[in-house]
Amino acid sequence: MKKRKKKPSRNYKSILIGLLSLGAIAYYAISHLPQATPIGINEVAVSPSTVTLFLPTTISATPGVDASADIMINTGGAKVTAVQVELTYDVAKLSTPTLVQGDFLTDKLGAPTIKDGLISFVYVVPLQSEGKGGEGKLATLKFKAKSSDSQLSFTGKTMVAAEGTNSNVLSSATGSNIVLSSTINDQPSTISTTPPALSTTNSNPTYLPENDYDYSQAAPTSAFARFLATIKALFEKRP
Repeated sequence: MKKRKKKPSRNYKSILIGLLSLGAIAYYAISHLPQATPIGINEVAVSPSTVTLFLPTTISATPGVDASADIMINTGGAKVTAVQVELTYDVAKLSTPTLVQGDFLTDKLGAPTIKDGLISFVYVVPLQSEGKGGEGKLATLKFKAKSSDSQLSFTGKTMVAAEGTNSNVLSSATGSNIVLSSTINDQPSTISTTPPALSTTNSNPTYLPENDYDYSQAAPTSAFARFLATIKALFEKRP
């Protein structure tokens, strides 16, 4: 007589079904977990106050002879989109300077202003270009010294815009001492040996140019917000 095979017990079947059910539940749960979304580089904000502007610490000049000074920028990791600069000089000690745009930011907003001891300009990145990082030359000032030592100083109207932030990313702006190599009557120099830092005496800084765009529909209270509005208007008006 043939022996009959024993059928699996009900307990064995129950355990098998249970294991299969648990596996299906675990697979479903894992496959439906939230997936990480990659962050685009332009979504990551830069740290504020990282950019420095500076002139040579000391410029040696001979009265009546052409001299020059490069206005430099170091972005400190920020991607700069626009820079507004205002410098002061003593009209009694320097001839009216001329300004030559550098190669760091190649477009500009309005015409530079050089008048009554003030030098003002706004340089921006080209349309549809990304912000620019690194170190480079914003501009070169050319001038002639007159009768005594003097200074070139940044004012509180100097501001810098960058990608990823609505804050002014300018950390510091350091001016320059202009020391005559041959003073009248051989009088010793009395100018400070420390180059002038950014002046904060301007409590209500403005931006340039003042009349190129209509801001009647939006009047930001912050000076830097107005500066950003200027840059935005510039890019919206370009073809």
